[in-house]
Amino acid sequence: QGKSLRYQKKKEKSAFKTKRPKRSIKNILSNLGKTASSSIASVICRPVLANLGFLLQISGIFTLPSIAYALIQNELTAATSFLITAFVFFTLGFLLNAVCERKNLNFQQSCALMVLFYIFVTLINCIPYIDLNIFQGNILEQLLNSWFESISATSTTGLTLMEGITVPQTLMLARGLNEWV
Repeated sequence: QGKSLRYQKKKEKSAFKTKRPKRSIKNILSNLGKTASSSIASVICRPVLANLGFLLQISGIFTLPSIAYALIQNELTAATSFLITAFVFFTLGFLLNAVCERKNLNFQQSCALMVLFYIFVTLINCIPYIDLNIFQGNILEQLLNSWFESISATSTTGLTLMEGITVPQTLMLARGLNEWV
C-alpha cells in the first residue's frame, strides 16, 4: 500500500505539470520582431495620447497671457503668432481628447508621455520664433534655433541663442511662462 500511495502522488503531480514549448533560437528570433513592434504600439496607446491632449490644452492655456500682453503692448504680429500657437495647442489637444480615452498610466506609458510632451510642446512653441523671424538663416536653421530656444525654456536650462537680438517683450514673457510651467 505504501508504494501505491507514492505512485498515486507522483501521478497526481505529473498531471498538474504543463509542458512548455521548446524554445529554439529560431523561434525566439522570429518572434522578436513581432513583440518589439507590438510592444511599441502597446506603450503608445490611446491613454497616452489622451493625456498628451490634456497637456497640450494646458499648454494652450499658458499662451493666453502672452496674447493679452501682446495686445496691451500693441505688438500685433506677436499677438497673431501666439494666437496661432494657442490655436494649434487647443486644436490638437481637443482632437486627442475626443478620439482617445484618458486612463491611469503605467510607468512605460508615463515615460512615453513625457517624451511625446517634450517633442510636441517644444515644436509647437517654435511657431512664434519662426513667425517673428527672430533668427536669421534658411528655414532649417530657423527651425533648429527656435527648437533649441523652446527646449531650453521647457527644460529650464536657461541657455539662449537670443543674446544681442532685439525681441518683442511678449516673446520674453512667453519664454518665461514656458520656463515656469
